[in-house]
Amino acid sequence: MKILMLLGSPHGNGPSAQLAESFAKGAVENGHEVVKMDCAKLVVHPCVACEKCHMHGVCVWTDDMPKVEKEAVSCDMIVFVSPIYYAGITAQLKVVFDRFYSFDAKIMERKPKFALITTAHEDVYDSTAGAVVQVEAIARYYGVDMVGKINALDVGNEEKFRSEGYIEKAYELGRSI
Repeated sequence: MKILMLLGSPHGNGPSAQLAESFAKGAVENGHEVVKMDCAKLVVHPCVACEKCHMHGVCVWTDDMPKVEKEAVSCDMIVFVSPIYYAGITAQLKVVFDRFYSFDAKIMERKPKFALITTAHEDVYDSTAGAVVQVEAIARYYGVDMVGKINALDVGNEEKFRSEGYIEKAYELGRSI
């Protein structure tokens, strides 16, 4: 199975990166290929709803999104990984996610599985709920299965981050795929 991980954090070594790495380790150990794309390092313009992609098959923007599309339409699973900033996924991931619109028919045809990994400094689930609702709604729209969610809370507390077993949970999710 080919798994695309879209990393939304601008911090390459933060808690979400640690969970992504742990998930990938478990998935690779289970025989899967993992392709990571760091959305914070991609040049991706926001969708402007011009509809050129649906009229002509190509987005009006010339940026890095064709690289993402190539991986997204050929994978069997997409894992969205994001810290939670202001109750939602990061802007870096959101701009990429919004541009899926230009090739959503290909996603609907392929039907990759979805998973979501979030990290939040807050210690209540409500801080991640907006991201969960958003990704679950898109999964329903595409008709794809959500096969896992990890919502790591209170990640600023290193001791709690470790004791809650989030790294192990991410590894096990990767192994279970």
